[in-house]
Amino acid sequence: MPDKSGALNRRRYELSFKRQMVAETFSEGATIAAVARRHGLNANLLFN
Repeated sequence: MPDKSGALNRRRYELSFKRQMVAETFSEGATIAAVARRHGLNANLLFN
């Protein structure tokens, strides 16, 4: 839902959470898509 300026609200993630997700992608047999799904995110977010 847009705020008063017309911008959409965005989720903000702690740096520690971001690092945890990236670290999970380096685990043996892990895929970016699986890690993203587990956290309820789109896989494209992990590529950024």
